Amino acid sequence: MNTKPEQVRQITSHHHFVLLTSEVEVHLRFAEDKFPLWPKDLLHGDAIINEEKGEATQAAIDNVWGRDLTLAKYRTELMQTAAMCIRQMAYIDQYCGYASTEDADASN
Repeated sequence: MNTKPEQVRQITSHHHFVLLTSEVEVHLRFAEDKFPLWPKDLLHGDAIINEEKGEATQAAIDNVWGRDLTLAKYRTELMQTAAMCIRQMAYIDQYCGYASTEDADASN
């Protein structure tokens, strides 16, 4: 018996990728306008990503259990999560705090 969840294989075209990233950029710009400041450490930035991902998980639960049969909320939360991941990556070299030994070695 196969206990793995059913999986769908889809190859994303360049056009589809551009549309998705454009949608993520809209969410990123909105978030930057609404919340212009970003945490100065990895942990708090990561917490924002986890908060968005938690909302996506809740939207998935609502879909699976029939409370919201559309995927609109789930899609929106994934786009917001992706936007926060990009925002975190944009600040990654500016963080205050402890750098790993690898980071210190790479800068020498």
